Amino acid sequence: MEKDYDLKWICEDEEYFKQILELRYQILRKPINMKRGTENNLLDGKKETKHLAAIFEGNVIGCVSIYESNQTLKIFQMLVDIDFQKKGIGRNLIKKIQDEFKDKKSIKTIYCHARAPVVPFYEKLGFKKEGDMFFEVGIEHYKMIYQNQN
Repeated sequence: MEKDYDLKWICEDEEYFKQILELRYQILRKPINMKRGTENNLLDGKKETKHLAAIFEGNVIGCVSIYESNQTLKIFQMLVDIDFQKKGIGRNLIKKIQDEFKDKKSIKTIYCHARAPVVPFYEKLGFKKEGDMFFEVGIEHYKMIYQNQN
């Protein structure tokens, strides 16, 4: 897919955030039999949390949330709509975060808890596995670390 979508930072009071929550449920929660409502994250609503969305023809087709704390940036709830996967959207979401925080001296590390099948995706973007596999929401995860080059 040629880049005919926009990457936009979304506020939680925008209509797009409702689409983000619905996508979180459909892509991340429903397939593992989690109840509706689990798409809300404990970090949502905090002033340090931001949401980046890929928007195509008025619809959110991908998103990632970030939380900034103590010289680290946590990436969470990263997803791309099934119909738009394997088109570089996820890569562009993560690259935008890396690029925007590259020169921010207060951020030393970017990290996420990646589901085991997507570890290679993060490795291609410069992340490295840290520690052993662990379970989160009943699924194998790895902590992935990216050292900010600032």
